[in-house]
Amino acid sequence: EYMGSLLWSSFLMSSATINTVPETAPLLAGASSPKVYTLYTRRWAMLAVFSLAGLLCSALQLSYAAVLDVTVKFYGVSPSVINQLANLFSIAFAPFTFVAAWLLGRDGGLALSVNVGMGLMCVGTVLRWVFWQPSRLWVVFLGQGLCACGQPFIVSAMTTLAMRWFAPSERALATTVASFLNVMGSGISFGVNPSVVHDGAD
Repeated sequence: EYMGSLLWSSFLMSSATINTVPETAPLLAGASSPKVYTLYTRRWAMLAVFSLAGLLCSALQLSYAAVLDVTVKFYGVSPSVINQLANLFSIAFAPFTFVAAWLLGRDGGLALSVNVGMGLMCVGTVLRWVFWQPSRLWVVFLGQGLCACGQPFIVSAMTTLAMRWFAPSERALATTVASFLNVMGSGISFGVNPSVVHDGAD
């Protein structure tokens, strides 16, 4: 799935210019001519892929907290231990958001940041899925930690995506869509997980 997302992102970043949009900010005396932005037909598809990645971040964060009673019983630990799986995202966000900011400031940083974030979440999700047994809870924490480290590379890139891919008049909308779907991931976890997971066998 991760390799497929990389190929899809590469496809989206290919050409297919539809028009150019000049920057509308007023010019100062002696300033150069307005910047011209090239808009691509695939920018909305790129926004959709990126927004789904943001949705996945929130869904992974609260996937265990949404079924707390079942998870506590299955792993035989206290609720506070399971809640730490969600708290890992808050803990990891502080340091890694600065790493993401540095990466986004480099040439090609947007694509690299998204690939790093999705790569960490992919590996972390596989660890959670493969080593789900009660005796491997520490591996679940490791996988969740990798997912948490990947989140800032996705969330911090929202405004950069809007700036690089969209016209000035579209940037507010693009940022709103990406932010909205990121929050919706939490709602999906709490809405879908309890209806699917009823006991440890699930």
